[in-house]
Amino acid sequence: MLLFGETNMKWKYQLVLQFPFSGLSDYDAMIVLEEALIAELGKKVLVDGHDAGSGEMNIVIHTNDPGHIFEKILSSHASDPLFPRMKAGYRDFESDSFTRLWPKKSKTRFTVK
Repeated sequence: MLLFGETNMKWKYQLVLQFPFSGLSDYDAMIVLEEALIAELGKKVLVDGHDAGSGEMNIVIHTNDPGHIFEKILSSHASDPLFPRMKAGYRDFESDSFTRLWPKKSKTRFTVK
């Protein structure tokens, strides 16, 4: 797995950006977004890579402030073609359950397959 960012820092949370996966064009768009996040967020987070399968794709980010980092991502990438279908959540590394960040009004539980 590729690691980008400050690797010697103790990260408290795992932030996951999740998108539907239906083919290679979706995957390519996710890679472009991941590379933009690496360039934009630098050492503020650790972009821990991505995965795809079971109908979903995920970009995994380690951070100490998931809400702030997500808002920063949302404000600078809201026009990204993947974002209308995006889900986002985070979990404390000490927990298995995620807290949903996006969409805000959704009542469904955020999970990663």
